[in-house]
Amino acid sequence: MLKRLVTSEQEMPKMQYRSSTVPYKDSFLIVGGAQIFHGPTDKIFEYDSDAEGLTEMDAKLEAGLNYGVAVLIPDGMMPDC
Repeated sequence: MLKRLVTSEQEMPKMQYRSSTVPYKDSFLIVGGAQIFHGPTDKIFEYDSDAEGLTEMDAKLEAGLNYGVAVLIPDGMMPDC
């Protein structure tokens, strides 16, 4: 059941679709997707509930991700490669 609808007057920097959303702290991230006329994107945005807007994070995906799935994995859960 949807408990709260998040709305923002701030728009994405470019039209973006096919992104993944991931719960993060008390908010969420918008990960990857595609930007119209630019193809897959490597950008990650964090929703700031205090400012009711999106902030582009310094971290990026290794490559643009379109139709992807994003999952946060706790530190130490994956073996060192």
